[in-house]
Amino acid sequence: MRLGSVREMWRASLPLILGGSASTLMTFVDGLFVAAYSVEAFNALVLAVPLVGTVTAVGSGVAVAAAESFAASRARGARQRAVLVSLILAVLASTIVVWAALAFAPEIARLAGLTAAGALALEYAFFRQYWVWVTPSFPALVALTLLVQLLVSLGRTGAANRIVLGAAAANVVGDAVLVGALGLGVVGAAVATDLALAGAALAAAAVLRRDLTLPRRVRASALARPLGRQALSAAMIFCAMGIFVAGDVMFGRLAAAHSPAAVTLLGIAAQMKSVFLIPTRGVCAAYVAVFGATLAARRAGRYFADYWGATSLVAAFYAAGAVVLFAFAGPLTRLYGDLHAGLLADAVFFLRIAAMSLLVLILGRVAQVGFVALGHPYGAAVQSTLMVGLAYAGAAVMLARDGVRGLAVGQLAGSTLASALVVLWFVTLLGRRRARDAGVAEASAPALARPVLDARAT
Repeated sequence: MRLGSVREMWRASLPLILGGSASTLMTFVDGLFVAAYSVEAFNALVLAVPLVGTVTAVGSGVAVAAAESFAASRARGARQRAVLVSLILAVLASTIVVWAALAFAPEIARLAGLTAAGALALEYAFFRQYWVWVTPSFPALVALTLLVQLLVSLGRTGAANRIVLGAAAANVVGDAVLVGALGLGVVGAAVATDLALAGAALAAAAVLRRDLTLPRRVRASALARPLGRQALSAAMIFCAMGIFVAGDVMFGRLAAAHSPAAVTLLGIAAQMKSVFLIPTRGVCAAYVAVFGATLAARRAGRYFADYWGATSLVAAFYAAGAVVLFAFAGPLTRLYGDLHAGLLADAVFFLRIAAMSLLVLILGRVAQVGFVALGHPYGAAVQSTLMVGLAYAGAAVMLARDGVRGLAVGQLAGSTLASALVVLWFVTLLGRRRARDAGVAEASAPALARPVLDARAT
């Protein structure tokens, strides 16, 4: 692996890391403020976050599809059409998401494992409040994810960084005022998110308006094929990420069926872990763009270099996360307020298991989007299904046998097995593609050299 590959991947990844981290940091800060407001409100937020993650998955799918299409387009007109198609796709996706969120709100609450009666009745009430008020942020979240990707593709990384960091800072201020000072609870957290994301999306659009021109006239027939291609790529990424979101919902339901304490423990571990997980979506998006260009040029010698370059960045995030979560598990759990002694000990245990799971996931993270770039989009969905299915099976078995701590141990065991299987599969496919493209290059070399040799012979 060349150091240059890591540097190239880092330059392409940084603004996308910040863009992908924006919603996670907002959710993390929301959780800290809401936990101080009410444990039941925090549990409701824990159960809502995976469902909000569906919107993040939609935005990431659209953004990755746009990056792939933009990288493959050489001519100015083709790039303009690619951008226009991505904007159309974002509008369509946002419309569907908002409609579904509002039309099926009661069903979504039940999907999270909440009902108006029972042990989690308060959580149900807080969930419904949060969901109604956070839904207006969904179009802005999709738009911001896409616009940050477009800024990076145009080389405006500095502007992208400032916009995303500004959104995170605005959310912190909003939480401090609306939740901390005014005591608005989950409603205040949702409104703070709405305002921060909307402001960031508008700022990104203003920057792009100066640097990006769209085609003034274009036939609908000329957009049909690129729209279909981008929609397919976005759907594959969404399905792969959506399976993980579905897994988070399933784990939430499993914890809710066990006890409110299990929901709290799962939420603390998931939020802390997500601080290091979500930024790597930016690395994966950059890998799609860089590796896509490498594939288009058939630079077979760089195929594994690109993979290891991106994986090195993932390893840096995950290894740092593992150290932080393991070494500072006690202080980190205290950020969520005064937990009683038994719950505090369990929370420390959950964080340390989460630290180990980060190390397990290093090699398979980039492989997920690598399947799409290699022309095997089903591979990403299979990987997600394996990860979620095996982790859930392990968690269900261990929870029944060992109690609440088994939830964390079972997840770790299932993820370890799934990661090993997926990495082996992806590396095999990548090696075959390298051998095939290298063979094509070698076969064409003599044909190019032969006229020169013949000239020397005469």
